Amino acid sequence: REPPCPYVGLCGGCPWQQVDYHAQLAAKVRNLDDALRRIGKLSDFEIRPIVTAAREFNYRRRIQLRCDEDRQIGFSRSASHDLVPIDTCAITAEAVNCVLADLRRCLKLTSTKIAEVEMIAGDREDEIVVVVGTAGPLVASDILKFEELVSGDHIRGLVLKANGGRQIWGD
Repeated sequence: REPPCPYVGLCGGCPWQQVDYHAQLAAKVRNLDDALRRIGKLSDFEIRPIVTAAREFNYRRRIQLRCDEDRQIGFSRSASHDLVPIDTCAITAEAVNCVLADLRRCLKLTSTKIAEVEMIAGDREDEIVVVVGTAGPLVASDILKFEELVSGDHIRGLVLKANGGRQIWGD
């Protein structure tokens, strides 16, 4: 099938999207069986049926993104450290995808060198927490920009890891 994500083949995160979901499950069972037999040297075992996901897409509530010198955020290219900038992620919860643009705008305005960003969705759409890891000291003029990010409708908390410590905004 045609994968719904435009980054399949570039991003290293979703190598199965071009395969029908039920075929994915069968292939994963075969992979597990092979690994247990070949690598684990096991022969007497039972593989229980896979518990299927309630949703094939938009299920992931936590993602970890990298940030480059140009303040682009995304995932690592498959088998590489190169960045694949993303606008959305097909397997990530809609609530997280909705705030990616806000986060991207905020990061473009900052001077602090950012290394990584983690986004976590709670049970409600307005329960997003963002954890930003810096690759250097926090630039004081960026504090207001980070505060503004948290004052929006969806991001409830921001943790900034810098200088060996943390600064926290919101809930």
